[in-house]
Amino acid sequence: MILSDRKKEKFNELFGRWANEEDDLLYPDEIGLEGNEPADIVESAGLIDAEDKTYALRKTGRFITSANREFLPQEVIEEWDDAIKEYHLKQELAELRKRDDARTGVKSLFNVEILDDFQIAILHAMVKLKRNAGATKNHPLGFIYVNMCLSKTQRSLRTVYHLVKEGLSLDCLGIVRGVYENYITIVYANENADKMESRLRARISLGSKEYIHPKTKKGKFNYSIIRNVETNEEYPKYDSYVKMLKSSRYPEDVELFNVLYPYFSLYTHSSIKVWEDFLGEDNFYREEENTVFEVFIHSFYIVILFLDSCRSTEFVEGMLYQDLSFFITNYARILIENLQFLKGEHSNQQYKKMNDLMIRRLNTIIS
Repeated sequence: MILSDRKKEKFNELFGRWANEEDDLLYPDEIGLEGNEPADIVESAGLIDAEDKTYALRKTGRFITSANREFLPQEVIEEWDDAIKEYHLKQELAELRKRDDARTGVKSLFNVEILDDFQIAILHAMVKLKRNAGATKNHPLGFIYVNMCLSKTQRSLRTVYHLVKEGLSLDCLGIVRGVYENYITIVYANENADKMESRLRARISLGSKEYIHPKTKKGKFNYSIIRNVETNEEYPKYDSYVKMLKSSRYPEDVELFNVLYPYFSLYTHSSIKVWEDFLGEDNFYREEENTVFEVFIHSFYIVILFLDSCRSTEFVEGMLYQDLSFFITNYARILIENLQFLKGEHSNQQYKKMNDLMIRRLNTIIS
């Protein structure tokens, strides 16, 4: 795979090494494209002399010049011009963030573009795992499940990206809770691979002659249990998240769950406890900058935990393990700085406790 210079630089930035001929790098908006993206081809060939035009080409799928401009519909020209303006606006915001980082001494994660970095890391893992699918004969359903969780998490981040841009960041926390649940399940699977494989097989085979819901003494179906008809072995259809987290090698996980999961749940359902976050003085919600910042931090935090659990699966090895380790460690350090900054901004003791636990858990990743 031939990568453009821009992609080579991005690959090195995220994974700490230069891409080789077996490496690819997918951006979220390139999913499903075959071969090299048109923008990569023209960029590698040196056909575009300005970054704003490269951005507009990626955004619109077209390339407008002074020679062809007069022959194109007005709406096409406006789309191109808007993309050029958007590029320069992002550059201005990036410069402001750099100045703010320099002022506070903390590299801020208050940046929607970093959501792309996390998606790229997930897509990188998915591409590498697909090439290693032959090495999963012991737990084929576990392999499928890990890939499904990666795919779902990437889509969740994409949704977070659009909600934040629309000024609806609090609604992201319910979506992030889903990523947290993926993390918990992968933690359980890492420590109970054979048991997880059996349970996955029971779930997908339920309703066949081989697996059924057993009946209680009263003759009613027990929908919380799945039984193997031949062996009489039984599997719980669901386990509590706390029970699954007790499999974690990190004792902080259970303690953190007891404060973090309720926090996400407040914004997943219509809880009266947080009504003031949704209703202003005139009963309308207005996005505040500190709210968006906190949503970013907690989103990135959960994805780091999730990627760390995926890194620990039996399916991740070699170069992919090294790539994920570099990415996870780098962002874990940045997250710690941001969490410490947030803790200093809050007087709520419960919030400070949650941040302290989050920092402790990140330190276990780094060490």
